[in-house]
Amino acid sequence: MHYDLILATGRSDPNTACILAAAKRQNLSVCEIVPDENTEPAVTWDPVSGDLFVSGEKTTANGAFLRYDCFGPGGYTPDQSRSDRALAWFSTIASWAYASSSVRMFNRNHSQAAAHKGYAIHRAATLGVPIPRTLLTNARDAMAMMGPDHDLIGKPAAGGAFTAELNDLDAEVWATGTAPGPAIVQEKLIYPEYRVYLIGDAPVVFETHAQTLDFRADRDSKTIWRDTAILPPDLLAGLRTLAADLGLDFCAYDLKTRKETGELCYLEVNSGPMFSAFDALAEGTLAETMVTYLAQTPAPRQMAAE
Repeated sequence: MHYDLILATGRSDPNTACILAAAKRQNLSVCEIVPDENTEPAVTWDPVSGDLFVSGEKTTANGAFLRYDCFGPGGYTPDQSRSDRALAWFSTIASWAYASSSVRMFNRNHSQAAAHKGYAIHRAATLGVPIPRTLLTNARDAMAMMGPDHDLIGKPAAGGAFTAELNDLDAEVWATGTAPGPAIVQEKLIYPEYRVYLIGDAPVVFETHAQTLDFRADRDSKTIWRDTAILPPDLLAGLRTLAADLGLDFCAYDLKTRKETGELCYLEVNSGPMFSAFDALAEGTLAETMVTYLAQTPAPRQMAAE
């Protein structure tokens, strides 16, 4: 059986419903390899012949959307067997997809270095994308040379936690003048903040305002879907160039505003971003653009210029 799209993720992942709904609106056929608490799809892949069987039926597709299931019964849990289950599903279907050169998938040729936030900042700066003043350091004296604490922010070098003002961080961390590990230390930027999804070359843009440094900590933060014209053309061109440099044809950029000039600066890029909440704001257009890219169907509707 040939499908427009193979969907391989978890039933509890909120992004799954977005992809399925977008595919349905475009009348695409979807093969779901979506385990949940009570269901184990019957899947076999022959790595020599390349044949994939789902429920005993030989299966091919134009494209595949894959996500590691961190929400379901596998996911990130202390139960090793459950984590092993999620990884086994992801690794198996990813192996098939990488081996099937005719199957379209996101970030097939991504650079492993793209996962390192410091390296991506370096590449952004090298390619002319504006960045805030930045150091990766655990040395208190190096931070002091950047400016006063209230003008600086700190966040984990590998991500995984909220951004904080430097003067809000625990003073005990600096008791010896060096922290246990490096952090990303940057000049503090202001709102508006932008989330820019790139699907191939197609951008989908969102603007956020909040009262807290990290908008995720503000329940009253406001995010709206914006026309791509809100971005300076040279910045958008730079983001496209950076994505190509990192081997990403699906990613999400976070940008924020430099107070003194109003210039938008690169914060980070995520090669496997969440998108369900943003897709709801974009009335499904984000997920439609994604499945269009993967299944190679006619382009979906576009937001009218403001």
